[in-house]
Amino acid sequence: MTIKNLNYSFTRFLLVALTLISTFGLQAQDPEKSIILAKKSIQWMQNDSAKLLVDYFTEEVSSRVGEKELKEIWNSLTENLGPLESIDTTYTYPYNEYLLVESVLKFHKGQITYRLTLTSDNKIGGIFFVPRKRNLAEVEEMESEFLKEKKVSFINDDIEFPAKITLPKGQAIKALVVLVHGSGPNDMDETIGPNKIFAQIAHTLATQGIASIRYDKRTYLASRNSKIKITSTMEDVVISDAIAAAAFLRNIDSLKNIPIFVVGHSLGGHFMPVIISQSDLFSGGVSLAGNSRPLEDLIVEQYQYLFAQAGLTREERKEIKKIKKEAKNVKNLEKDLAKGKIKPLPLINDTTYWLSMMKYDVIQIAQNLNKPMLFLQGGRDYQVSSKDLELWHNSLKNMQKVDFILYHELNHLMMPGSIKSYPEEYEIQGVVSDILLKDLSNWLLNSAFPESKEIYFNHSNLIQVID
Repeated sequence: MTIKNLNYSFTRFLLVALTLISTFGLQAQDPEKSIILAKKSIQWMQNDSAKLLVDYFTEEVSSRVGEKELKEIWNSLTENLGPLESIDTTYTYPYNEYLLVESVLKFHKGQITYRLTLTSDNKIGGIFFVPRKRNLAEVEEMESEFLKEKKVSFINDDIEFPAKITLPKGQAIKALVVLVHGSGPNDMDETIGPNKIFAQIAHTLATQGIASIRYDKRTYLASRNSKIKITSTMEDVVISDAIAAAAFLRNIDSLKNIPIFVVGHSLGGHFMPVIISQSDLFSGGVSLAGNSRPLEDLIVEQYQYLFAQAGLTREERKEIKKIKKEAKNVKNLEKDLAKGKIKPLPLINDTTYWLSMMKYDVIQIAQNLNKPMLFLQGGRDYQVSSKDLELWHNSLKNMQKVDFILYHELNHLMMPGSIKSYPEEYEIQGVVSDILLKDLSNWLLNSAFPESKEIYFNHSNLIQVID
């Protein structure tokens, strides 16, 4: 079956930004009206009235997708999946001035994710039809003889965080892990496309005797409940809630004396040293594709990489020049604000956010820690590259029990592949690398029991390279 991804050139940066950039601020769009529009658009395609949907497209989208293409897609869906039976769920996700509206469409023979990107004037700036496959969270039932999961919740700053604790079954608990998300409004499984990264990590760790907690991110909760008010500081977005999750684990009687580690992905990996530096609860931490360089530098690299996929046009060269200027504005932000100037910033024009990002020198904080740390990086990752692992290594290589591994075949989601990685790869069902998960488990066990005669992980100050 062929399902088309439409308007790729417009939305490819949205796809990457959802994994890298947190989103704040009020939305001009009304989420309830946006959900109504999404549901109506499905009815229009059902009733052979796709022209009504096209009328909502921006000029850029309508120049690429018309009534004819929408009819072809809908006919292909119903031919392969049978009639539409229900619209299972519909959610809204804020992204800068955009609002993403996502629905799960249940056909007789399968499901798809239907996603619209709405602009501030309620025009459709992107449309996707994404196949849905069996998700990784379902592995819990398959592995029930090895693990058990409990739904829990903890309170921080008067906000209740839904969470899951995953426990090993039939063996002693040897270590505890707090899973810390990347940027954007992530749920507890860190769902990206059909992939549930944290669910798979939690389930695999449990089979090795390592328990974990994962929780819905504060920005995810705020995107679904307008009563939750948050700031765009890293304390709110990342640090405080990770510490609160660890405190919740420590207050469970059966877990009181077990070492706790942070395992952070992307932005969570970037702030891993900050989190463990701010609480005595943690025995160490792991960074999965965590950047060591400033975020604004990575944004420039991402734009250059993605634009180069099909060759640079004149407009794309202009866009890269604009992004470079905005990245430079981040570096001069404090000076500009002192002069009363506010210049354009990359992706999110929120001075509080960028000032909070700049507040922490993660390299220096890591250098001052006396705790074990592990830095894992994928060689196919274009969002956080091997340059970041090299900087971590060059800055921390003389410290004891700080380890670095580069996996040539892995992308930003820690999933293997053989071709260059692009945003559409995230919409394909994948699995976190078994080799990486084995290394992660062994390192956690060795760090939890440093005096043990049993060696799980061979520490090295060199970057270990896995082909």
